[in-house]
Amino acid sequence: NLKDLGRTCRLASESVIVVSSQAGQTERAAAERLQTLITRRFKKRLEIVDEANTTVGGKQQILLGLPASHVRLNAALAKSSVSFSAEKLGSDGFLLEMIPAAAGDTVIIAGGGPRGVLYGQDAFFDLLERRDDGIVFPAVSVQDWPSIPWRGRPHSVLAHHLEPGSMDAYVRARLNFTDVRDNPHVRANLVYEARKASMGCPPGVPLDKERIAQHIANAHKHDFFVYGTVSCAVPRERFDQVLNTYRELLALGTDGLWISFDDSGAGGSPCEIIKHVLALGAEHGIKGRAVAITPPLKEYQTINLPLNREMAAVPGMADATWFFTRVPCAADAAMAKDIGLRRLPGWWHNLVNITAGFTHSGEVVAPLRVSNLPGYLDLQPLSSGWGQPKYDAIREAASHTDTVLLWGLCSGFPNEYELTALGYWAWNPKQHNWDDTRLAIYRHVYGAPAMDDARLFDDRMKALKSYYELSGRWNFVESPLWPWRLKRVEDRAQVLQRIAEMENIYARLVRNARQESALEPTRLERGYLEPMSASLRFAKKMAELEYPDYTYASFESDMLDLLESGKTGGVEGILAERRQKILPGLEQIRRELAELKAVDRHVDRWEQRLSGVKYWQALVDKRTADMQALFKKQMARPVQELLPYLPDATERDWSMIFDRYGNPPGGKVLAKFPSDQWLKEPATWRGVWGIGAYTTGTVQTVALVYPDGRPSAVGEYAEVTARIDVPPFKERLLLDVFVQDSRRDARYKQFRFLQLWADDSLIWSEDIALDRKDRAWVTVDITDKVRKEKEVRLRFRVVDRKPVGSHLTVAFVGPFQLRSE
Repeated sequence: NLKDLGRTCRLASESVIVVSSQAGQTERAAAERLQTLITRRFKKRLEIVDEANTTVGGKQQILLGLPASHVRLNAALAKSSVSFSAEKLGSDGFLLEMIPAAAGDTVIIAGGGPRGVLYGQDAFFDLLERRDDGIVFPAVSVQDWPSIPWRGRPHSVLAHHLEPGSMDAYVRARLNFTDVRDNPHVRANLVYEARKASMGCPPGVPLDKERIAQHIANAHKHDFFVYGTVSCAVPRERFDQVLNTYRELLALGTDGLWISFDDSGAGGSPCEIIKHVLALGAEHGIKGRAVAITPPLKEYQTINLPLNREMAAVPGMADATWFFTRVPCAADAAMAKDIGLRRLPGWWHNLVNITAGFTHSGEVVAPLRVSNLPGYLDLQPLSSGWGQPKYDAIREAASHTDTVLLWGLCSGFPNEYELTALGYWAWNPKQHNWDDTRLAIYRHVYGAPAMDDARLFDDRMKALKSYYELSGRWNFVESPLWPWRLKRVEDRAQVLQRIAEMENIYARLVRNARQESALEPTRLERGYLEPMSASLRFAKKMAELEYPDYTYASFESDMLDLLESGKTGGVEGILAERRQKILPGLEQIRRELAELKAVDRHVDRWEQRLSGVKYWQALVDKRTADMQALFKKQMARPVQELLPYLPDATERDWSMIFDRYGNPPGGKVLAKFPSDQWLKEPATWRGVWGIGAYTTGTVQTVALVYPDGRPSAVGEYAEVTARIDVPPFKERLLLDVFVQDSRRDARYKQFRFLQLWADDSLIWSEDIALDRKDRAWVTVDITDKVRKEKEVRLRFRVVDRKPVGSHLTVAFVGPFQLRSE
């Protein structure tokens, strides 16, 4: 509820923040935060005084706290006849009132609970602005409370909770819960930091009690609820370790128990360990929403699964907080009720649909620099997460969930951006306005004079990135696109002009931000301004460098073509010529991008390619061995994994693929060929494929499998060849080929295609997403292609027309025949 009282107030030269004599640590933290924010932005330090101080009478008063324990605040409310209800506002709600007074308007910041005081002072701070030589604010009457009561930030890296300014970012985002996850045994790598504990604290591993206690104490200072999260996907013999780790966390001060199965799976007996954890919780008065659960991988993505029903039936679990990665909706709320839950499902929002930037990776926003300094990520909406939720589609979310969290941002930045984007939305989804939220975030981080430039910078950054080949995956180290480069070298001049314009925007922004930001200066520089500058610097370098990939994009494929065709005689000459042209540019790449991780791998890879024919011969052998191993591994997977769109797939579902195997088209058959005809010449492939003979019962085919979890590039393919004689025929010659695949769900259309070729002519093509039931035999008229030929080279190819991120498919080509007609 907001009412504009129609006048402008001024922050007097002598203003004080008045706290209750009985103020708790959170109220005092709120007073200190308001004092700090005003000092940073307006260079004016307000004194914090106790309400018993007799000198405050002649000064403008900012009364901050809980009316029940703040005598002056409660008296001011009563005198002004303002109605205050802690029950209505709840623990997180707050009230703002401006009451005329001789020394300057008295400001009331009253919380329904201690957190409400924290949020209320931030709301008051946002009203302040410079005008002429003073600080003014509008006289308003505000009562505000959240629509979604629980809003949180768990994190897999404990250290990021402890960074100066992190808790301020959580408060600013109006969050109210966090957790403890830490694994001292995990070492850093090029992507992830040390001690990362995505699944929670590993059971039985000694806790870093000092650091965990520090995080819990800081969270409690700000009235945050703290879960202790333990990885529970372990065998029965380790259940005691799970419970002991929970006991240690409770001893350190955690408020709740988070049962984490997550990507690790169900463990030995999920229902049994749940019973033990609930019993432990009962000993400490922990129950209901104070117990949280992340179900196993499949179960956190799909609510209505048997295991979820079984776990929900454990006495006490129906009242716990359950986290699913599904976007809140009425159907899921009903489904949660149907499986036995008595609470609305929680929303675990994976903010990981993020393309890489110039200083950060895709997905998890890992730093790309050797120094591990943060990268700069332009402010992302919630639609950059799983499910790609649009704001209009989630306006009623408060009716479908009571708990939301943000997961991702593994480097801890930009918390002031993304946590606020989630928290402000969750405060009032129905009336959320993304454009207003953007400006509010920019204003806080950079100040009002810089917020328009910050928005412009991000808009330009988004446009700039569209000119580069950037990976959307977390593992940039293995990406063939790393280090990033232009999509079209012809755009170089235009890109450099855009960067120059952004440098001017940045120069204006940084001048204002250093004067007006509400952030601690070191955090502003380290988390935002320096990464912005670095991003422009590396974008410029990446645009200017002459990558060999521009001129020799097909180099590897061309060399493999030569070796696969047996034309090895000219290879050394080609390599000598290429060395002269490529090596100088590689040294420049190594030098200019030395601050970035894994650049040496890119340079080394090219140097190896240029080293000699032995490298290529060894590569051919390795590729073949890798391909065969992948084929063996993939085709040995259970049916449920090979048919991921059918969670309850059976052997019958698999065998249906081959139902038409023994029913080729009838007619005058001139020649028949078995499936092994396709393997009499070596298979060819580009990308990550497995190719080999596949037999099930009496069915004999050749399978071409692409695994899940492996991104592809446009044009990557797998191909088998059958070279055959053309039989004599009179009028028309028809080719019949058994072609099937494992996809019949019609998802991911226009990505991967099945093809048949006759010599160099494409004679048939179809999207692999389409259901081939009752269409397993492909018939093509090849008369015109072979009428004057004695031999034809048939090719079956599976090719990607668009890059995929994770798309498991198995294509089958089997026996074929030639018919006259």
